[in-house]
Amino acid sequence: MKHRLASLVVMLVLVASLSIGTVAPAAAAPDSPGEGTIYFPWVPNNASLAGIAGISGAITVQNVEPFPVKVTVKDAAGNELTSLTLNPRASQSWTAGELGIAEPGAGVVAVAAWADVAALERAGVCVEVASASPTRGTPNTVDGNVITGLAARPDYIRVTQGGLTFAEAHDYTWTYADGAVAIDWSPRGAEPAGTYTVTAYDCPTPRIAGVEKHTVGTTGVQTSADTAMVDGYTALPAADIADAGNGGALLDGQSRWIVPIAQTNAGWNTALVITNVSGKNTSVNATFYAAGGQGYAGPSVALLAGRMLKPGESVTVDLRQDAGFPEGEVGSVWVDATHAVVAAAFRMKPATGMMLTTVAQPRTGGAAATVTFGPLVFRDYNGWNTGINIANLSDRDNRVTVTYYNYAGNVVASDTVTIPARAMEYVYTPASENFGIGENQITAVRIAGTAPLAAAVDEVKYLGGQGQGHAMSYPAGQAQMGGASRTLDNGRVLYESQLALPLLQKGNAQTGSGDTSGINLFNPSGMAVTASVQFVDAAGVPVAPTTGADDGEAPLNLTLPAGAGATVYTLSLGEMPGGFRGAAVVGVLGGGTLVGVSNNVNYEVAGDGSAVYNLLRTDFTRFQAGLSVDATSATPTARGTYTLHVTALNAFGPIAGFPLECKVSAGPNAGAPAIQTTTDQNGRASCAITDTAASGSNHEDTVTVWADFNGNGVRDLTETTAVTLIWQPSGPTILTATPSTTTPTARQSVTLTITAVDGYGGPANGVAVTCAVTSGPNSGQSTGATIGADGQTTCAITDAKAAANNDTDTITVTADVDGDGTGETTSVTVTWQPSGVARLTVSPTSSSLAYTFWFNMTVTAVDAYGGPVSGVPVKCQITAGPNTGQWVNATTGANGSTTCSVKNYDNATYDNYVDTVTVTGDVDGDGTDETATATVTWLPGQSSINLSGQPSKYSNSVSVAFIVRDGYYQLIPDLPVTCEVIQGTNAGKTVTTTTSINGLAYCSFSGMTPSGTDVIVAKATIRGQERQSSWIYVYW
Repeated sequence: MKHRLASLVVMLVLVASLSIGTVAPAAAAPDSPGEGTIYFPWVPNNASLAGIAGISGAITVQNVEPFPVKVTVKDAAGNELTSLTLNPRASQSWTAGELGIAEPGAGVVAVAAWADVAALERAGVCVEVASASPTRGTPNTVDGNVITGLAARPDYIRVTQGGLTFAEAHDYTWTYADGAVAIDWSPRGAEPAGTYTVTAYDCPTPRIAGVEKHTVGTTGVQTSADTAMVDGYTALPAADIADAGNGGALLDGQSRWIVPIAQTNAGWNTALVITNVSGKNTSVNATFYAAGGQGYAGPSVALLAGRMLKPGESVTVDLRQDAGFPEGEVGSVWVDATHAVVAAAFRMKPATGMMLTTVAQPRTGGAAATVTFGPLVFRDYNGWNTGINIANLSDRDNRVTVTYYNYAGNVVASDTVTIPARAMEYVYTPASENFGIGENQITAVRIAGTAPLAAAVDEVKYLGGQGQGHAMSYPAGQAQMGGASRTLDNGRVLYESQLALPLLQKGNAQTGSGDTSGINLFNPSGMAVTASVQFVDAAGVPVAPTTGADDGEAPLNLTLPAGAGATVYTLSLGEMPGGFRGAAVVGVLGGGTLVGVSNNVNYEVAGDGSAVYNLLRTDFTRFQAGLSVDATSATPTARGTYTLHVTALNAFGPIAGFPLECKVSAGPNAGAPAIQTTTDQNGRASCAITDTAASGSNHEDTVTVWADFNGNGVRDLTETTAVTLIWQPSGPTILTATPSTTTPTARQSVTLTITAVDGYGGPANGVAVTCAVTSGPNSGQSTGATIGADGQTTCAITDAKAAANNDTDTITVTADVDGDGTGETTSVTVTWQPSGVARLTVSPTSSSLAYTFWFNMTVTAVDAYGGPVSGVPVKCQITAGPNTGQWVNATTGANGSTTCSVKNYDNATYDNYVDTVTVTGDVDGDGTDETATATVTWLPGQSSINLSGQPSKYSNSVSVAFIVRDGYYQLIPDLPVTCEVIQGTNAGKTVTTTTSINGLAYCSFSGMTPSGTDVIVAKATIRGQERQSSWIYVYW
């Protein structure tokens, strides 16, 4: 590739020693990396928007790749409008009428697909994902399942035999289903004989870019004196639609957007257009948040609430006409939808014939601060000035610093605004405090917030003679990271990272009129970057001054140190023909970053003749990106460490400084922490894998090495490689059994701790163990267990038959530790010991019962070996508690057990409600009783207030007596009681009294009206609970 140096045709501005901080992640940018699908929110066709009529749009789609791409243009509902194959770097423009868009306009989507995937594979761009060597069967038949286990449909299948490559379609076709590829040899072409090779490839998505240009008076991207006004915008990449749907907590994929500015002030009006691109019915909401001045947020207004849009349908909201906004309003618009939508705000000033277009930017759910850049800011440059509109996307205050840099590399001005939650502010460059921005200056700007933000940069020219009344707007964006490049056999340059401009025009250099483009580039990083600027005509053919003698690509290579900027102005390119219309790509090379915009101006237009486009960020980090390991399998020794070496490569060679992850994804060591490492300058890295868990039955680890080449956080098929580690044994197997004691107590249990160590020196996890009594009084007893992760388990043997003359058991433990089908064994001997004393047991030893229930106990007599003793007289007696002295006798039966029961006889109180039952009996016949005890807690019932006798009436008085008991049925003395007539002639009369020593409360009512029927109740608070008697009826 030939390199050309910029001379007078390029104004190169180097801004040295510029410290501007870290570039924000690309995902938050309004011009996120391009993909195979781009979206035009609205392409007008003879539309009336915000007070200006007769607006018609045209779109331009560019293939930014060095390979041919098929582009299909669809309406927003998915219906195809047109399609064509674009040569490498080629572009095509269509008017709304040429696309068949009905008035007043519609959303448009452009989708790209490779036109010749084989060309990508030959260029080494695609990534091999699988390969197989099947044997050819009967001629003209299908070889099924030649490759299996694929996670997704491959992009390309190559079939070879020796040095011969078979031609798809001519020699064979292929199909994919359920993870498998089949080769159909029925076409008329050649077939292999015997074994052949089938290779599956994954290829990157083709990159396209697009812009829209709308006009009044003429149609198309070329304007003239017959054109009344012009504006345009950059198409949205698919990444923006994905970002808009990547909401925060409690959200479920809703599409969320922000239009940083909408206005009805200073004679401007705004028409908001929202288009449904989801393919389903969607509900749309739009809310206007007014700017209330520095530090304040104005009121909010719902522009749309639950508006249903069919697939492909658009809705327009005119702030003045539809929303009824008065003059003087300015703010931002937040758009929310249940499914994917896109939006744009068309701002018009009919009085001066000026148009501004602001495309909505995605609102993500992140809380990280935003840093964004404007590569072009005017301060009274030939009458041009700049206003920056900043919307706070956070629900908290956002302190935003706007910093301006002049061509000398100095900070020349800085504004700081605190923007309330969901509010917006605008910073007008001429009004900024001036530390060095003089008139006729072009600068760059950095916009940094303490929370997420979105910004739109407005460029306006109100005064200045020729071409007065121009306006254009672009979204502040983030910079494209630099990458590598290589020259292909077709003379094209393959860029890993690049910027794209689909519409580049040059006017008349003599008159200064005609559509003319300028490209402004800015490197906001702390490292140098090279901008390789390549111009091509609409057919994709390189044009001067960026074409070589062989018509190959020969870009202008502009090296921009840290903080540098460059401007390329087509009117200054003498070799480029006047009236030129084509496109440009800008390769971004090196460790720095680049952001760019392009002004497109024709001062010959009667009114506003200006538009501005972001250079769309595109990267191709997956161009043949892959991982290579020194060995795909190894046989290290168990409990040792194996060092794995891996190299990261892409189409441009080793990838230095790239993060990698090594993780045991399957096998005994799965679950160990992943190892994070970074490739060195040669693209190599190492991971040390240590075995801690291999065993005889589980000793094969799969180590997955992952590099997130496309930055999506997902372990894609082409981003991983695997290494198999088969850990080798390091010693013999070991089986041991240790009893908790060799002299356990009879009728109790002895616990054996079993330890199994496999040949790997580790626990024999999962091995089945049998513990069996092979001789002794308990012979035949058996139990099983499984070795745990720590290499141990336990089993318990319980004595049931030991006696004085037969008290020793042999316990044999069997386990197939080495997995050879023959169990290893070990044995232990235990001698059962008498318990030493006969004893009584009682069950339960404690209970809680209602105070009216019986407490039933099972009493068991056990001899010194734990066996049952029958015929033992036992006495169960309450020895402490409210029912002390109560007793009952019983005798043990053949199983050594009997029952006895005691009861609470209204003796329990709140102060004395626990009985202790002592059980006695002479189990061993030595004349001294063995004892056991149990306790019973008597639980109270409900306290009560009940009528005592019938009411006593006399003349106009009545007396009623109540008896009051607590939960233990005990009479309650000295308790305040209130009696109340709750119904009847005398309702509302009350009497308060106190219970007597025998719990009686007497309530006497006098002065009663003796007619009808009264209902009387008594109320009292008993142990913190409100209690009430039943109704007492008094019939007069």
